[in-house]
Amino acid sequence: GLGSATLSGQSRRYQSQVNGFDNLQIVTGVGMMNFLGDLGGANDIGRSFLADWEWEALRPNFQIGVRYQWHRWVATKAFLNYGWITGDDAWTQDEARNYRNLSFRSHVMDWGLQAEFYFLPNLPQKGRYRRRGVRGRGGRPVLGYVFTGINGFWFDPTAVAPSNGNSYSLQPLGTEGQFVLPTRDPYSLVQVALPVGVGFSFRFSDDISLNVEVSYRRSFTDYMDDVSSTYVNPALFEDPIAAELSYYTQAYYTDPEFPGDNPLSGPGQQRGNPQDNDVYMYLQFNLCWNLGIFDDSKPKYPK
Repeated sequence: GLGSATLSGQSRRYQSQVNGFDNLQIVTGVGMMNFLGDLGGANDIGRSFLADWEWEALRPNFQIGVRYQWHRWVATKAFLNYGWITGDDAWTQDEARNYRNLSFRSHVMDWGLQAEFYFLPNLPQKGRYRRRGVRGRGGRPVLGYVFTGINGFWFDPTAVAPSNGNSYSLQPLGTEGQFVLPTRDPYSLVQVALPVGVGFSFRFSDDISLNVEVSYRRSFTDYMDDVSSTYVNPALFEDPIAAELSYYTQAYYTDPEFPGDNPLSGPGQQRGNPQDNDVYMYLQFNLCWNLGIFDDSKPKYPK
């Protein structure tokens, strides 16, 4: 009857409101990022995951993105990050890695899409509409979620040549023989990574929150630091800068004409570990606000 029609109309209005801008958030913030690869690392042989953590490798990063809350249990976020990564063998006391004496620095820009699954979702609203002019925070004050997805990223490893103090992009130099050995191809500066992480959302109001996220990104390349496989005979390089940055081990100080006589760093000896692809991590603090912040008549989440 009339009552059923009225309830049906209210339900349709509710659905149209909760599926609009009220569940779309702008995300922006800052944080720190770290690199886990071949260069630098802990005072031991290179290891996977956090066993090779190096505090000195922390660098800043910035993020901007948009999030859509499909349901109080599920959301998706599109993002763009920009930051720096670095690694330096001078930071480790492991004899072989310190002797290698290589370092790098790189800008990193990554973008992608992540799906968020809430293990601490917002609580359902008891009332269908918020009272106009009344502000406040409804539901759970802290939300928690895990996330995964896929992202692309661009990087450009550089290093300083000790002979002249200038910085050079390493990929065009082919420091592992990519342009002098037919068996080694140049690597691409655009790659793919798989992010996984956990986040917590501290809600200041129904419209504004601070999200804290920790993200682990496993890449599909081992060349973020320009190091992966074995040393190349420096005599093969036509460019002396390529030879220098390929081979600037401690032996280079005593025998710069041909340092490859040392058994730790002769041609074919291990320069990196191709068995483990590179990893980078984020700790991010993001301010998030709903685009429906100026409309006091809309509910926040579907029940």
